[in-house]
Amino acid sequence: MPTISEQLTELINQKNTLANNINAKGVEASTSETLNTLVPKVLEISSENKFPSLVDKSITTVTADDLEDITIIGDYTFYRCSSLTSITIPENITDIGYSAFYGSTALIELNFNATNMNDLYSGKNSFYNAGQNSSGITLNIGASVTKIPAYLVASQTANSYPKIVTVNFVENSQCTSIGNSAFYNCNSLAEVTIGSGVISMGTYVFYGCKNVTKINFNATNMNDLASNNYIFHSTGVDGNGITVMIGANVIKIPAYLFCPFSNSNSYCPNIVTVNFVENSQCTSIGERAFYRCINLVNIELPENISNIGDYAFSFCTNLTSLTIYATIPPILGTSAIPGNVTTIYIPAGTLNAYQSAPSWSSFANKFVEMQ
Repeated sequence: MPTISEQLTELINQKNTLANNINAKGVEASTSETLNTLVPKVLEISSENKFPSLVDKSITTVTADDLEDITIIGDYTFYRCSSLTSITIPENITDIGYSAFYGSTALIELNFNATNMNDLYSGKNSFYNAGQNSSGITLNIGASVTKIPAYLVASQTANSYPKIVTVNFVENSQCTSIGNSAFYNCNSLAEVTIGSGVISMGTYVFYGCKNVTKINFNATNMNDLASNNYIFHSTGVDGNGITVMIGANVIKIPAYLFCPFSNSNSYCPNIVTVNFVENSQCTSIGERAFYRCINLVNIELPENISNIGDYAFSFCTNLTSLTIYATIPPILGTSAIPGNVTTIYIPAGTLNAYQSAPSWSSFANKFVEMQ
């Protein structure tokens, strides 16, 4: 059997032949075109409605060695390779074509190691329906990857998403950026991890990931986000609630991180609990970080917290109690804590400090010292 690299070379030749054959049938076509534009022209002259056969459909793995001689995985290259269980995208790949892995329904492992990939675009559907007949896909982000490109595994529609259940960042990850809509509509995604080095995220990153139950936020010093970021818009709304774990080395929770930017409760991320890992170094919660997280019922703020931003927990309508381990009262922003909070637990011996702190005076009768 020829190697995948040899098959890809042959594919280029086949594509050029295809273009010439289309011309012979009276439809204008050029060898400089991609399959993405040639295939619809095939359909103009064929009632069979078939896509070209590109590589051997029986392959079970695509390795880094298979792709070492190319930089672009072309349109439809592995179309309906339904036996594929493992794919590795190596460092040298800069682009993935339209429907490149469409219908790889047995997929369980996707190793993404591309260090300089271009952003993809909406509707490209490179991994359309991937893993749908498997137990789910684990996506591993390689240590040398600095950005996850826009729309990497996004699905244009909620019923064609790749069945990704977990996203892992390899130890010592250098990833600093997650692009727009990278995981848009990944409806099987159950657990999300934001790596420690991530400093920026685009818009709509986890939009519509409706079955998420856990978010591990480990970004130590992420930039504040725009108010209309929609990153966790509708996240987890079909599940039993999301637990957010704030990593020990996180210094601040960025502004607007979980804010839905909508007055409709149906778009709020379904966060019920926020936990700070033991020995948390977190000092700051940004403006509107948990704004309108209406299902949030439990949060305990660590001892290093010194600043709670404006409207940080505003409209968290089910949050009735709050625990703060800081012995020095944090600076409290405007309307940071909703009026429905009836009890605020504070360290023993700090009652006078909290009651006399200007920003906390309106909560004077809600403080309870922990024993």
